[in-house]
Amino acid sequence: MSADLLSGNAGPTPDEERRRTGAVLLGIAKVALAALIIVILLRRGEIQPGQLKAALTSHPLLFLLVAAMMTLSYMGQGYRWSVVLRDRAIPAPYWQAFRYLMIGKFFNLAVPGYFSEDIVRGLYLVRNNAASRSKVFMSLIVDRFVGIVSLFIVCSGGLGVGYVFGRPGEAHDDLRLAALRTLVVLITVACIASVLLLRLVPRPPQFLRSLAARLRLLHALDSSHSELHYYCCTGKLQAKMLGISLVNHTLVVLSFVVLGGALGVSSVRLADYCVFVPLGLLVTMVPIAPVGLGVGHLAFLSLFRIAGSPEGANLFSLFTAVCILLNLSGGLFYLGLGKPIGKPAELRAS
Repeated sequence: MSADLLSGNAGPTPDEERRRTGAVLLGIAKVALAALIIVILLRRGEIQPGQLKAALTSHPLLFLLVAAMMTLSYMGQGYRWSVVLRDRAIPAPYWQAFRYLMIGKFFNLAVPGYFSEDIVRGLYLVRNNAASRSKVFMSLIVDRFVGIVSLFIVCSGGLGVGYVFGRPGEAHDDLRLAALRTLVVLITVACIASVLLLRLVPRPPQFLRSLAARLRLLHALDSSHSELHYYCCTGKLQAKMLGISLVNHTLVVLSFVVLGGALGVSSVRLADYCVFVPLGLLVTMVPIAPVGLGVGHLAFLSLFRIAGSPEGANLFSLFTAVCILLNLSGGLFYLGLGKPIGKPAELRAS
């Protein structure tokens, strides 16, 4: 697949060729960075291949359980997006939303730095379902925002339980936990405040509209703000999306708990997982390395040390292995798996 196929253009222009080359170089740099970090962690003994192999061979059923839970989480992501699309009368049934999601995950893994998961599934929906481009891409922004907010909610719950029933770490980690608590509370309050503000303001401020008019972006600003205002005023839709997200992230946290059992991690409590897994996943969302490799290892290593366990990098290695296998299965959807299912039917590529 190429950007031309997604956009429907006959061929790339010189500017597109330069952007394509830059994206490929960026992808190579990301892979190199991830490889460098992993090599350093291997040499320091933070990632232990022997221990990972022993966990895999000794507990195969646990890994099948994790794969099943993560599959359900992926299906939940597709369902959450389909709920948004249906509410905005965008013609895409659940199966298509899930199929486009899996194709996006496949290309985000296979060609890091070139295709974003959200961009791929959005372009597929716009091209094959005659959907409004602005509505589709605003649905992706809202879908991603709700997912991030739910991660902070899970983290807040873990911090609250840890604060009431005991700290998820040793006494010398109090300052770090206090900093995490403060950061999570501030970001959660900022998210809620942004939703309330957009709910109260039906139109962008005049100075923004004037600036957008000079840049010939007034229509884009008004349409985007209108979509965001609608979402913020639809409490039932917000609650449904948030509920789906919380179920999805509960499955992810439980996956880490199961993997921790396979590695013999006993010092980390459920409240600790609820705190540190969401924070680690938030770090992996920063597009520094493909699927969070390397950067995610460092994040989980540091976070789980606060919980008193040195197994954070090993935990993330096992989790990432499961996610990579599932993301690779998205290639089957790209090749046509499930294409005839659902209506409206997709338009065949010429």
